[in-house]
Amino acid sequence: MASISIPSPLAAPEPTNLPEIEPNFFELGLDKAVGALSISQSAQSPDDWQLVISQYQEAIALMKKVSQQSPRYAIARTKIGEYQQQIQYAQQKAFFNPPTAAVVERRVVVLVPKLVPPPLKPLPPPIIDPNIKPIKKTAPIPVEPEAKPQLLHQQEVYTVPIKRRIGGTPIIEVTFNGNRQFEMIVDTGASGTVITQSMANALEVVPIGKAKANTASSKAVEFPIGYVDSMAVAGVTVDKVAVAIAGSELETGLLGHDFFGDYELTIKRNVVEFRTIAEEWDREQ
Repeated sequence: MASISIPSPLAAPEPTNLPEIEPNFFELGLDKAVGALSISQSAQSPDDWQLVISQYQEAIALMKKVSQQSPRYAIARTKIGEYQQQIQYAQQKAFFNPPTAAVVERRVVVLVPKLVPPPLKPLPPPIIDPNIKPIKKTAPIPVEPEAKPQLLHQQEVYTVPIKRRIGGTPIIEVTFNGNRQFEMIVDTGASGTVITQSMANALEVVPIGKAKANTASSKAVEFPIGYVDSMAVAGVTVDKVAVAIAGSELETGLLGHDFFGDYELTIKRNVVEFRTIAEEWDREQ
């Protein structure tokens, strides 16, 4: 009896690789740091600053768990240094005791009388000898100035004003596709950028897939994913950025680490600074 071969089913096409935002130690560490930053905005008592210190310590512990194989390993090591500086600042706030009003600084002022020099006597007129020839003055030999150390790499600082804040978190203006401006929350706890539905409509972002992400209120929320041509802030530009499209509940977009992850981010009172590489000096010149 002849055997009949049954063709095997066709293999399903592999899905297109889409950026996924999965919960990990890096993201959990960022969440802890955002909580510490939020508490520090209104901290007044030593107990408040101790809570800030505890939050940053937990953030450091989570960042240390990021694997060396992770693409965010280098950023995690940088964040550890930043959080340690924040701990030192919080410790100064927690343990600093200002002097009481009863302590008065005493100063002793000593008046020293000025000595008046005696009047100078006029000098006698010079004696000119006709046999002595005048000495010719020669021009001084120019001396080359000492070479200064040469600046090899200038640290670039990009500054953008803070338009307003939500719960202490700054909001800045971001330019999309070279000509559209939108307000975005600088979310140091977000690994990816999230835009609102109205922004997606205005920018004509076409969803090409879906990805799961964690939000402040829930875990593993599914978002549509699309691309924008460019995002720019005060000279910092990133091209072809994958963005998540939120539902109608999000009123303002979130600017995440996929935009500013390669910069040192400093949030000040009125501005946000993006810094590039540190300064290096050529000492051999």
